[in-house]
Amino acid sequence: MDALQLANTAFAVDMFKKLCEKDKTANIIFAPLCTSTSLALAYKATKGDTADQMKQVLHFQDVKDVSFGFQTVTSDVSKLSSFFALKMVKRLFVDKSLNPTTDFVNSTKRPFPSELELVDFKEKTEETRQKINKSISELTDGKMETILNEGSVSDQTQILLVNAAYFVTNWMKKFPEAEIKECPFKVNKTETKPVQMMNLEATFCLGYVKELNVAILELPCLNKHISMLILLPKEIEDETTGLEQVRE
Repeated sequence: MDALQLANTAFAVDMFKKLCEKDKTANIIFAPLCTSTSLALAYKATKGDTADQMKQVLHFQDVKDVSFGFQTVTSDVSKLSSFFALKMVKRLFVDKSLNPTTDFVNSTKRPFPSELELVDFKEKTEETRQKINKSISELTDGKMETILNEGSVSDQTQILLVNAAYFVTNWMKKFPEAEIKECPFKVNKTETKPVQMMNLEATFCLGYVKELNVAILELPCLNKHISMLILLPKEIEDETTGLEQVRE
């Protein structure tokens, strides 16, 4: 893995741990690559202590060229677009009253062309909110019509970083709908919940990490370019999920 891949993976683990702090058994869905790409857009426009702090959080210390790295990631995703639908939308909206410098604007153009937009939060708050919603809706083919709810921005908003993503593909080995059954799902050592589970008899790759006592199942998507990895703890000794030991 190159430096940017390692950085994105480390950031993903950090984010996962942070999201789990309050409720270790809650359901969590997040897209770490989309988040790190969006934060990289903001990072390109920072300097001094702010830049140093963001570099540390995003694990960019060993990444020589952040711009080139994300250009490569975006290009790789585009090349595989015939196998799946993946939309990663990121926009940096800056209130025009800030009067951003040419250096600030230029710093975001590579690798993020057309992703910085000057708006008027101060005088046209609601109009700007609706404009942003319309823009994101168009960029996501109508999948996300309202990314900003009423009251989410105000006349005091100066900079807004918006991130949206959706992903559509098919399993390489499809699960038959007739085999969907209700089964008990083990939330932790003491609790189970009835959920609808898909069932399929087929051959899949299965690994095991001894240090974590965790089994890993790979479910490949169509053409094997993308897979879902399921981490299943062998033993849960308390009311946690058993995944707290996951490291970079």
